[in-house]
Amino acid sequence: MVLQAHAVSVVYRPGYLSIEDFTKALTRILDNTDVDKVETIILGDFNVDYSAKKNPLRRRMDDFAFSFNLTQITSKPTRVTETSKSTIDLILVNNTNKIVQCDVLDSSISDHNVIFCVVKGGVKKLSPKVIEYRSLKSYDKKAFINDQEQILWSIIEGVGDIDDTVFL
Repeated sequence: MVLQAHAVSVVYRPGYLSIEDFTKALTRILDNTDVDKVETIILGDFNVDYSAKKNPLRRRMDDFAFSFNLTQITSKPTRVTETSKSTIDLILVNNTNKIVQCDVLDSSISDHNVIFCVVKGGVKKLSPKVIEYRSLKSYDKKAFINDQEQILWSIIEGVGDIDDTVFL
């Protein structure tokens, strides 16, 4: 049986941390993970606005994601204020085929909305189990009792090992 490994990381890039330092830290983590064999999900507040196409920080994140075969799948605004909307909370995955759903939920406790994705799990099918049983469809209680009365039980009384009585 082949087990499928998963790596899920939750990240936060504070505004004072440069995108270069942030991606270097992520690179060190991913270099220790066999991304080709491990389903990888990185999600969190990247503080990189993906709704702005000409954002240099987005280009740097795109380069980072491309180098590890990751795809950013969040498409709705994740931080909404009275004056702006931005997509700064991201989900990066290396296997989009396993993502069943990805969405953003409104949050009443923060100006950041909740991001999530649902991953298709799948269950390995077990090989069939063969069960042997005796059918009692034609069981006759009187005939069974009669058969038991015909056995010479005295033969097995003197046998020391119970297993030996099977062959008498």
